[in-house]
Amino acid sequence: MIKSITSLLKNVGSKLLIIIIALSFAVWGIGDIFVSNSSNPTVAEVGKHKIKLNEFQLDYQLLIDRLRQSNNEPITEDFIKAIGLHHNVVDNLIKQKYIKILAENLRLEVSDKYVKKAIINNPLFNDELGVFSKDYYNYYLNRNNLKENDIYDITKDAISNDLLIQSLTHSQFLPLKIAKNVALKRDLVRKADLYKIDTSAMLISDDLLTEKSIKDKYEKVKSNFLIPESRNIKIISFLYKNEEKKINVTEQDIKSFYNDNIEVFTTNETREVYFVQFDKEEKLKDFIKFSNQYEDFFKALEAFGLDKTSSFIGNIEEKELPSETSNIVFNLKEKDTSKLIKSPFGYKTFYVDKINKKETLPFNKVKDTIRKDFMKEKTNEQIYKKANIFYEGFLENTNLNQALENLISIVKPINNIDLNNIKNV
Repeated sequence: MIKSITSLLKNVGSKLLIIIIALSFAVWGIGDIFVSNSSNPTVAEVGKHKIKLNEFQLDYQLLIDRLRQSNNEPITEDFIKAIGLHHNVVDNLIKQKYIKILAENLRLEVSDKYVKKAIINNPLFNDELGVFSKDYYNYYLNRNNLKENDIYDITKDAISNDLLIQSLTHSQFLPLKIAKNVALKRDLVRKADLYKIDTSAMLISDDLLTEKSIKDKYEKVKSNFLIPESRNIKIISFLYKNEEKKINVTEQDIKSFYNDNIEVFTTNETREVYFVQFDKEEKLKDFIKFSNQYEDFFKALEAFGLDKTSSFIGNIEEKELPSETSNIVFNLKEKDTSKLIKSPFGYKTFYVDKINKKETLPFNKVKDTIRKDFMKEKTNEQIYKKANIFYEGFLENTNLNQALENLISIVKPINNIDLNNIKNV
């Protein structure tokens, strides 16, 4: 159990960041969460950033739930207090806030599009069919005393923190702020207590073994010899094709959907953008000069030993970039290179290889796709309704056959499933 708890408490950051975070505890103040009159008091402060009680409760409850799911032994309140779980949660939140400060100082930004996409794809807010559910989302907010802005900020901070950590593993040089922090605290000494446990003792000693002693030992350790529990199950499938045949989608339905959602069929302007960064200003100036001289950005990449694939950002829309970067990139002409830009990671420039203009697809090109989407959505609704009818009927009387009455379905029995063969099933 202790091993699983330890793995859960490990932070996802790099070892370097953990060292920096541990070295900086002196600048943080811990608030008293029990004496505040506020319904959502401050638990801790990291610089100007506050950790609120609802943030603590959220992480605390999630960690307890994961512990209870991953351990067969009961996780009691006394045990949780004994291992000081609340201290670990606060420490982890402090580390996250510290990484956020680093990300802000390095001016890392995350666009709204990616934050919203991460929220919609969060399995906590998905229903039985794996689709985002507003009801699940609202229930989660109410249960954890959170507002929509709280979920947005938590998600955005998590993405920003990941970007910072990834930049450390992929960057060719260390950011100055982190390098100075390491240099200042490099001579810090740590202490640790070591405990040695002898695991070489025999299960049964070399003393004279009698039938009774063996039986007594078996009673003590018989749980080690248990075979996995097995179960017989039935998989119930509702026939998709049968429901699909009942759906009727008219040309007028498709046309109305097209007109009401014309923005869905409009592709915004995108640009194929490349990015080059050097730690020295002069080196980047030489690169830009070489590129302009030969009027060939890709020849310059090759000449300076840079990989074309690694330099390619993607075919991106304006809203996918931070505002400062998008203003630069989307004011460039095709086959044009931006001016030299200074950043916390060095000196960089952008190159636009191709501009794809904004375009609206005509109705005739998309009507078949709309029809298929309509059919799929309406069929899924019917399947979902049948599944609900079955589920509610089964809850009433726990009679499978009666719950499936008048519902066209396939019931497939699978016997003797246990932990060893469930993957095969």
